[in-house]
Amino acid sequence: MPDAPVKRSMLGFFDETIRISVAAVEALAEALGDAGKELPALCRGGETISQMRMFHYLPPTADCDKKCMGSSPHTDWHFVTIISRDAASSLQYVDPRTGEWIDVKSGEDELLLLVGDWLSAYSGGVFHAPAHRVLSPQQESSLSFVLFFYPSMGARLPARGRVEAASGGEEVNTVEASMFDLAWGDYVVQKWAKVMSNR
Repeated sequence: MPDAPVKRSMLGFFDETIRISVAAVEALAEALGDAGKELPALCRGGETISQMRMFHYLPPTADCDKKCMGSSPHTDWHFVTIISRDAASSLQYVDPRTGEWIDVKSGEDELLLLVGDWLSAYSGGVFHAPAHRVLSPQQESSLSFVLFFYPSMGARLPARGRVEAASGGEEVNTVEASMFDLAWGDYVVQKWAKVMSNR
């Protein structure tokens, strides 16, 4: 059980990243013009089911003779992801033009925003959901605080065409066809069931 200052800090981060995500919904809806006019309503209530997680990545052991992954290649399923990370973070994304893995650069005290599959599909690919991965840090451990911002439980995607993630030549855990047929709540339950079955 976290002590009171830690709990306040975590809840404060959650509240602030929710505020940023809601602001991002409004800005992205405006950028889409008429195609985005329903987006704020489709995300209303998403803050009540969104998830924040802390990831602690450890360096590889001395006897590891291969590239060690902190997180295997994937796209995020939802609307947007907000990331706060330390200097030891080794987050990479696939450049969709070249297929190469690129290190994500960011300044001190900057947050990262990643587009998720749901938003990419909603926008018909106008906003790109990047395939990404996290390499194990080389010498010291690394911490990332991550908010996964969800659309509302009943949100459904319009029929704008299906988009696929660039893979960088690797198998990528990415969008499934059922996302286009199910309400968000049903889809995310299905996805989490598969994640938990792999444990």
